[in-house]
Amino acid sequence: MLSLWRSFAPWLLAASLGQGEDLGRDTLTLLRSRCGVCHGEKQQMGALRLDRPEAVRAKAQRLVAVLTRGVNGRFMPPVGPRFTLCKVSLVRRWVDAGLPWAEVTTQAGQPHWAFRRITRPPAPAVRDAAWVRNPIDAFILARLEKEGLAPASAAPDTTLIRRLSLDLTGLPPAPGERLEELPARLLDSPHFGEKWARHWLDLARYADSDGYEQDSIRPHAWRYRDWVIEALNRNMPFDQFPIAQVAGDLLPGATVAQQTATGFHRNKLTSREGGSTSSSCAPNRSPTGRKRWPRRGSA
Repeated sequence: MLSLWRSFAPWLLAASLGQGEDLGRDTLTLLRSRCGVCHGEKQQMGALRLDRPEAVRAKAQRLVAVLTRGVNGRFMPPVGPRFTLCKVSLVRRWVDAGLPWAEVTTQAGQPHWAFRRITRPPAPAVRDAAWVRNPIDAFILARLEKEGLAPASAAPDTTLIRRLSLDLTGLPPAPGERLEELPARLLDSPHFGEKWARHWLDLARYADSDGYEQDSIRPHAWRYRDWVIEALNRNMPFDQFPIAQVAGDLLPGATVAQQTATGFHRNKLTSREGGSTSSSCAPNRSPTGRKRWPRRGSA
């Protein structure tokens, strides 16, 4: 049964990724970012080249074998984490689809998608225009009509008030709340940051104690927690949010708050038992940092 699962798992995962993705773009972006140094224009280790269509077609099956079985006991790529099952499945589907080639570099005069100015798309036309109260409604209704679905009936104000309060602060509404005034009040509430900071703190592995069997208390951990809460309540721009946590102490004229933000690096399991060395307790935030702020096209 286990061998059967290993045979079908990549294809099941591939099916879950959907059929609409650009196989050529996604696969070539992956291969160039992880394999281009050893198998690109400057060098082709093992006579494997991945930057030209004809070269890949001649070695397509070998490429899949290298990723799944390795070479002389070494899995590729030799540096960094191994390809996940989903990534191997992506390459395999690309090969099975005939190696569709896509140009992943931008053309002259065309900036990368991330640097293009954001423009407001026109609202789509809908059949039930009377249902639309704002442009966002038009997009929602257009998709519902495409799927042959009708919008749900409007919720009463009491339900909307309860939803807003629980979603934004995690607390039930106060008696006598007015819907028109509620969103602004909740966004200005200190409980807004307290509620939404929990999501980031979980991802950053925040804890008030060290973990392991001793689980010693961290008496000053709350300072980082409160910094995250305050950052959300002040609506700190996201580009400043990670910089302060990763390198706040290195900023010119770093403030106490920016230095406090680097408590992000101490959110890990720590052992203080006798015989432990400073290196065993040193923070290693690389895995967490990669998961929190992934680079597009990275493996």
